[in-house]
Amino acid sequence: MSVLKLVKLLYLTDRTALLEWGRPLTFDTYFSLPQGPILSATLDKINEPVAPEGPSCCHTVISERSGDHVRLLGPDAPPQTELSPADEELIDRIWDEFGALSGWDLRDYSHSLPEWQDPEGSRRPIHLRDILMSEGFSRDTALEIKRTMEMEAESAFADRYGA
Repeated sequence: MSVLKLVKLLYLTDRTALLEWGRPLTFDTYFSLPQGPILSATLDKINEPVAPEGPSCCHTVISERSGDHVRLLGPDAPPQTELSPADEELIDRIWDEFGALSGWDLRDYSHSLPEWQDPEGSRRPIHLRDILMSEGFSRDTALEIKRTMEMEAESAFADRYGA
């Protein structure tokens, strides 16, 4: 699959989760780039070569880039333990809706999303509130969702690191 297509499908999945569930799947940072919105850290992981000490978690699921393409690394990727049934259903729904489109068609579609702004050759941050408010959420609701996500992130950090 082209990296362009993969990145656009991942963005659409994260965006849909945010709008439907009040939280994204990845908790990544979003940016508008000339080719459309992206998940910043995810794209960085896709673009990085496999390190000599071993693959990053991204490259245990997809191959290292070969030109503009990546491939899934076998039938067991991605590990199902990381995805809830609701996550899998959402991914399947996004694939059913957008999977037949080319990367360039997805790029064009992503330019129609209200949060995307032409970065004029650079990049511009996309804030969660911009996505939420562009889809009809009030400013207060958007701020409440952001606060809830921040509290969940802090709690997850504390659980993981005993803080």
